[in-house]
Parts: sequence; structure tokens; C-alpha cells
Amino acid sequence: MKTFKASILSIAATSLLFANVSFAAEEIPNVDSNTYTAPSAVLSEPLPSDSGLSAQAANYAYNFTIKTQARENAGTDSKISITFYGSNGTYLTQSFPGTFEQGDIDTMRLMLPNMGKITKITLRSDGSGYKPGWRPEYVTIDGPSGTSKFTNFTRSIGAGGADAYTTTN
Repeated sequence: MKTFKASILSIAATSLLFANVSFAAEEIPNVDSNTYTAPSAVLSEPLPSDSGLSAQAANYAYNFTIKTQARENAGTDSKISITFYGSNGTYLTQSFPGTFEQGDIDTMRLMLPNMGKITKITLRSDGSGYKPGWRPEYVTIDGPSGTSKFTNFTRSIGAGGADAYTTTN
């Protein structure tokens, strides 16, 4: 009986240990390192476990507003990631679950190091899920160096599978 109890406790401890571990690898963005460098510290919600970054220098609020078009089939269930490029040569990629629904306005706040004004964004879709094509209407970013608004989305992103779209303001 003692061995049985020890086995049950061992299984329970192992289950708790691995309960919050994610085994899926994140895609690394294809960025020209001659132009942009990653910020030394980033605090996102949650902080990516493989980022190797600390939250100590993440003391600037960036407020993001993303509006999905109201047209039919504009929303998506795909995993979306957005790379933000700052005027001081830094960039950051943040991933989001597929919660961008037709006509919705999604807002979030990230505490980041000062990236300067956001001058360019790349939106990526993994092309998965029900109705993977996503049609954003605009992305607005308010940061310590001003507001950036991106509105020139001319096509669906991810309708035919994994896809990316880059735009500047």
C-alpha cells in the first residue's frame, strides 16, 4: 500500500509540474538585423517564456487598438502576431489568439521599453481555424512618442494559409 501511495503522489507531482508548460515553439520573425534590433527588455502579457527578456526596463505604456472590418467573413480564428517597428530601430513581435471578430474593436495595453514612434507593422496569420482570412480596418498605437495609425489594408490576411502583410504609416 505504501508503494501505491508513493506512486500516486509521484504522478500527481509530475502532472502539476507539467500543467503550465507549453511545448509549441513560437515562430521567429524574419527581420533584417541590419536595420532593427530587438529591445533589451519587454513586458508583454504574458512575457514570452523563451524571450530571455526581463521586465525591468519595460516602463512605457503603449495602447493598441485594432478594428476588424465589418464586412462579411472579415473576422478570424487564426493565431495572429504583429511585429511593431519603432523609430529608434527596435522591434517587438506580439502573438494573439484568434479573437478578432467581424466589426470588433480590440484594445490592449503593453508595457514596453521606449521604442520611439511605431513607424511600421507586420501582421501575420498562421492561416488556421474557421474562416482564417482576416481583414483589419485599422491599427492605432498610442505611445510615449505619439500616435501611429495604420489604415491601408488592401486584402485579407491568411485566407490561403500562413501569410504576412507589412504596412507603414
